[in-house]
Amino acid sequence: MSINTQLMNFALKLINIFFPKLAYSMLKKRLLMPESESNEWADDIKKVVIETKFGNVNTYQYGQGKCVWLLHGWSNAYQFWPLMKKLANQGYSCIAIEIPPHNRLNNSNISLPKWVNAFDSAVKNIHEPTHVITQGLGASVIANSSWFTGYQYDLTLISPVLNYLTSLKRYVKKNTIPSSLLSRLVNEIYSTDKIHLKNLDATATINEFSGRLSIFYSKLDGFTSLNAISVIAKNDDRKVVHFKGATTQKIINSKSIVYAIHGEERPLDFAV
Repeated sequence: MSINTQLMNFALKLINIFFPKLAYSMLKKRLLMPESESNEWADDIKKVVIETKFGNVNTYQYGQGKCVWLLHGWSNAYQFWPLMKKLANQGYSCIAIEIPPHNRLNNSNISLPKWVNAFDSAVKNIHEPTHVITQGLGASVIANSSWFTGYQYDLTLISPVLNYLTSLKRYVKKNTIPSSLLSRLVNEIYSTDKIHLKNLDATATINEFSGRLSIFYSKLDGFTSLNAISVIAKNDDRKVVHFKGATTQKIINSKSIVYAIHGEERPLDFAV
């Protein structure tokens, strides 16, 4: 844990003692509203903004050929740009899908239930894929969507978060954040969306997926659902690879991801 993170956690706990409402707002911003980054996409990227009542969904299309969807884990699809360039050069049409972390129409935070609804609303207007790649929480968004019930092709999960509630609890415990703040967030999500986060555990849905499934993960990502991955790995027809010591971005940029998309049988124990 970095010194900056330690100081932020200490400040949050201190503020929670005297100003619990402010502390709760800070936690929500930390968990649901990542800082926006200024990224320069290539001029020949086709950006399409799809408006939904759950917020705007940005899509970025590049290349021609078989369609590949890339769904980020937390607000910024630009992390997929290096992979998109590789795939486009090899004859793929890549569509990165950016789920909104914040509904600017009514200035409200949104969480997993609304991310799922935003995805389901947006993909009605997106060309159907033959391969879907997700990172982090994108796995839970896909697996809990209505769209996924009819999908039978290829699926690649990178550092997947399959049990969002468990990941949040682990994050709060690791960072010594007051558990009362997380309980308040869980209750607010239920009050707003009428669904318990525990009911959005995507492990069973992914485990029952009938298409070709590959999972790449590293224990460096503190949100990754390691227990869920161990359950899925018990099936012999699944490709599950642990990249020891690799960051999630290194996995995304690895040759192994490209091999998985091609359906090639190659050694998949290296992140470069």
